[in-house]
Amino acid sequence: MGQWLEQQRFSRPFIERLIVPQAAAVWSADPRQMWSVPARLLVEFFDNHGMLSFSGRPRWRTISGGSARYVEALLGRFEGRLRLHTPVQTVVRASDRVLVTPRGGDPEPYDQVVLATHSDQALALLGDASAREHEVLGAIPYQAHEDHPYEARATSPGHTLSVHIESRRRDVAAFDATLNLQRHELTPASAARLSARFPLASVRVLALIYGHALGLKLTGTRVHPHPSAGTR
Repeated sequence: MGQWLEQQRFSRPFIERLIVPQAAAVWSADPRQMWSVPARLLVEFFDNHGMLSFSGRPRWRTISGGSARYVEALLGRFEGRLRLHTPVQTVVRASDRVLVTPRGGDPEPYDQVVLATHSDQALALLGDASAREHEVLGAIPYQAHEDHPYEARATSPGHTLSVHIESRRRDVAAFDATLNLQRHELTPASAARLSARFPLASVRVLALIYGHALGLKLTGTRVHPHPSAGTR
């Protein structure tokens, strides 16, 4: 990727503050490793995840109640058969069975075994890994995931507000962003212009506000007037 970016003559700020941090964040990788990643691989990944366009991006969905819901569904099918706090030491294949040895225990026979781990962990568990398994499972490098503190600076709120967030790793910018906000007085004229510019968003906001107010009224919720209402 580094060679392609240089051939396209992208600016250093564009590379160091956007491309490299964004690509490194996707794979939780060291920013210095991004130079050796094939550009085609990165572009295809961004394209498959809708990250190359401003519209038509995929909608990320979550499960109501959080991940605990599908964990509960999985646990329900294995109730009474799960063995917690039992780390596996080795997995060895015999002619008609698989022998699983828990740490500090004796080998236990099973018909089939699924290693739902990372490749390096699977290779460490296999007591009889073949040369091909060493080649495939050992070809994927891993690195320790580190927490990186962020430094944030903001100007005093006023007519303008500037917020700068930066995180550096070994003197290389892992994340660098600046947000500049300018305050505009909200008047009936400016509100009308915003409504004309963003009609759907305006209708949605108004519907939410008055829908919430109607819900409070229907449920008999006591409403207190604003403290400044009597001073006007």
